[in-house]
Amino acid sequence: MANPNDEAVAIGRSHMKRYLDAIGNLEPKDEDALCNIAVVITVACKKNTYTNRNGKQVEGINNEITKIDPAIDASKAQAAAPTKPAIAPWKKA
Repeated sequence: MANPNDEAVAIGRSHMKRYLDAIGNLEPKDEDALCNIAVVITVACKKNTYTNRNGKQVEGINNEITKIDPAIDASKAQAAAPTKPAIAPWKKA
């Protein structure tokens, strides 16, 4: 990661570490080891005020990644899902 702003680099590294933790691969050998891996990313929208390039105060909304988790295996998700009864429980068969 390269950026003239050290804070931006630190943020990028922090996000990458969270992603690597979620996929269970803390030492990928190359970019291919990072592709096509399902994760669940939770994003929050936050209002903020900042100064734009013209020096004017502007209100905006930023997206912030709040959580990165491994994706649930589809077969486990189906097994854990409650099953619907064939008929409504209050009706007689």
